[in-house]
Amino acid sequence: MTKEEIQTYLNALNDELKLINVKGEVCLYGGTVMCLLYNARPSTKDVYAIFEPIQ
Repeated sequence: MTKEEIQTYLNALNDELKLINVKGEVCLYGGTVMCLLYNARPSTKDVYAIFEPIQ
C-alpha cells in the first residue's frame, strides 16, 4: 500500500467508527510509520496497528 492508500483506509476507518459513535486510539507500527511519517519508503505490504476504544 502506498502512503495515499493507507491514508484513504484510515480515513474510511474513522468514518465507520464515527457512524457507530466509537472513539479510540490507533497505534501504527513498522513500515506504515516509515511511509506516513518519515517518507523512508514508497509503500508497505501490510499495516500493523492496535486499536483501543476510549471509555
